[in-house]
Amino acid sequence: MKTLFKKFGPSATGIILIFLAGNVLSGLATTRPQSIGSSQSQTSPFRLIRSTSGSKETTKGERYVIEDPRTVFYVPGDDKVIVVFEWEGPSGTHHFQGSWVDPSGKIVSVGNVDIQAAGSEFSCSWTLNIPDSVRQGLWALQAQIDGQPAGVATFEIVANPNAPAAPAPAPAAAEVYKRAVDASVFIDSLDADGDAFRRGSGFFIDKGVLVTAFQVIDGASSVRLEFPDGQNAATNQVLAWNRRQDWAVLKVDAPKVQTLERAPSKSWKVGDDGYLLGSPSENNRTIENVGITGVQESPDAGQRVNTSWYGGERTFGSPLLDAYGRVIGVLGGNLFPGIETLRKEVTGNYYFAGQGPNNAFVPLVVPISLIPQDVSSKQPSTLGELAAQGQFVKPLPRDIQEVSGTLCTSFKRMGETAIVPVDSTMQFSRVRDTLAVVIIWAPDKKTKTTLQLRIFDLDNHAVEQTRPEKIELRPQVTAYTGIKVPIASLKPGTYRADLLLGDDPEWRAFFKVTE
Repeated sequence: MKTLFKKFGPSATGIILIFLAGNVLSGLATTRPQSIGSSQSQTSPFRLIRSTSGSKETTKGERYVIEDPRTVFYVPGDDKVIVVFEWEGPSGTHHFQGSWVDPSGKIVSVGNVDIQAAGSEFSCSWTLNIPDSVRQGLWALQAQIDGQPAGVATFEIVANPNAPAAPAPAPAAAEVYKRAVDASVFIDSLDADGDAFRRGSGFFIDKGVLVTAFQVIDGASSVRLEFPDGQNAATNQVLAWNRRQDWAVLKVDAPKVQTLERAPSKSWKVGDDGYLLGSPSENNRTIENVGITGVQESPDAGQRVNTSWYGGERTFGSPLLDAYGRVIGVLGGNLFPGIETLRKEVTGNYYFAGQGPNNAFVPLVVPISLIPQDVSSKQPSTLGELAAQGQFVKPLPRDIQEVSGTLCTSFKRMGETAIVPVDSTMQFSRVRDTLAVVIIWAPDKKTKTTLQLRIFDLDNHAVEQTRPEKIELRPQVTAYTGIKVPIASLKPGTYRADLLLGDDPEWRAFFKVTE
């Protein structure tokens, strides 16, 4: 009859023994290790039949069997070493001892147990758990029975040649901040008169290649860049852009600037933490800890990343960085191209000159993977060429003449001049509704021109318009305008309404059309 018993060790709590057959006569004990013998004693009544090592085992009848016999084990990768001994010897009560010996020759664990062997053959399985910090090299398991050497099994624990290299430690936030600031600029969008009407941000991803959000440059005749050292530069050259995805790449002659590294594709996920370079006040940069809180897909605009922080308008075009300071994406990410043109800058503050969807200004991030890498050799286009192609939305004037504008399904007249909107809304049924706009004017100058309402889709194509009508506004005299336009021909989607005085937009709003 064969007797099997099993030992696990070493571990933080000692050695655990599990007996598959036989009677336990005494519990676990730890004793002073004895020196390792190189062979069995010639006078020992026990004969070692075989020893086998591996990482998987099973039992066949009354024998332990290693399923993957080998003598080399890897870290990381393998989590344990199993050694099976089989002996032949006299039956009866015997004392067994096993010692694990590390590559330095130190015995790191010793276990003792007494068993009652009913037959002449014994099988024992020992397990060594392998932590990642295990000492590498040649290990040994020494077995003794009744104080006599009963066999030694040797094996190697080595580094896994196929294991990925351990990642370098992430830099401190102060280092990430310095890199990001050194690679970033403020961008002022200038109108035809050279006046700034919007301020955003951008960052260098390569020599002479500046990335920003498309909304930062939308409607600009030229842009002025302010570098970290206070120096200024100007450009009107665009290497690549996508207004629906809300990114643009500018060509800038600045050979001494620092650049940021792209984060590897799929190197981040929802739940990760990172950094955002903010700008809470004029010419001020801050580094903010942010979490990646979600990802959304738009059939037209592509992927967008949600974060836990709102950066403010000056931050649009800034990089979202991972823990290593690599660029995950570009802050901006409007799902409605041109929505930023509702904002007007007056003494550094923003106010609304029109209507936009409730989520129009929730800052999203455009993944850097959407922006092509090899653009530096491309022939740039000018901002003027983009405007001529219909890529830009004309900014609203500073000296707007209206007090308010309201989208509604109808309106009614009150008294001789007043007009009141009926059923104010930003969502219209193409089957049941007519789009109406009510404007209240409070002009500060005399204006005699034409008035027209134009409807644009999100690709900036005019899809509907009213006939131009004559209008005369007198200073300090309140006036009202009501306009209706049919929308039955519009497909369901989001649209922009521009009210024009002459050729220039005076008021605008975004709205949705449904069936």
